[in-house]
Amino acid sequence: MVLIYRSIKYLFAITVILFASQAKAATVLTGSSDFSTGDVSFCTFACTNRMQQLYSSTFFSDPVLINKISFFADNVGVWNGSATWQLSISTSDKRVTAQDPGTFGNGGLSRSFDENVGPDEVVFDNQTFSGNVPFGQRVSFIGSFTYDPSFGDLLIDLQLVSGETTRSFGVVTRSLSQSPDATTYGLIATNTGGNNCSSDGCLQMLTEFEVSPVPIPAAAWLFASGLIGLVGLARRRR
Repeated sequence: MVLIYRSIKYLFAITVILFASQAKAATVLTGSSDFSTGDVSFCTFACTNRMQQLYSSTFFSDPVLINKISFFADNVGVWNGSATWQLSISTSDKRVTAQDPGTFGNGGLSRSFDENVGPDEVVFDNQTFSGNVPFGQRVSFIGSFTYDPSFGDLLIDLQLVSGETTRSFGVVTRSLSQSPDATTYGLIATNTGGNNCSSDGCLQMLTEFEVSPVPIPAAAWLFASGLIGLVGLARRRR
């Protein structure tokens, strides 16, 4: 009987830890929420048709389920009719690297898009946009991707699928010439000039990730069921 109670005690403690880890959804913002502090506007949806951005794994302390990815309009964006953009996501073997202020570079990414993409790439979401986008409004993509930061840095791949780029659309961005340590992320963009970064250095789009804990595996639920069974057995032996 003593052994049963001790087993229940230890199993209960472990179960509490497992369920406590299933915290509520949280947000990870890759920069200051004050848009007026050191930020510039970059024509992500107006002057590019494909863009990749790399995020340091240090933004995420544990494995997470990414549910939503958002950027922020830095002026009044106007879509040309409607446009569909696809956001893919993967764990890249490329690493965020430092860049000297005012220099030309690509923040650790290859100039070949395909070389940056990780083997676990998935299409996170396709979104069709139209109308006007007020300053500060989120441009969001909703999907599901399990990310383990111990496997490498996180890559997003944003591509125009159909429609036209906007007449004018900037997103809140920080230039590496202002923040040269690049411990956060790098970017590569393409337009009619090919794969390149700004002559002032690559840019960093302010990004908001909505994340939640990785779901408890089925084994944990079986573990909890075993705990309930032990409790029942102990009661019958009283």
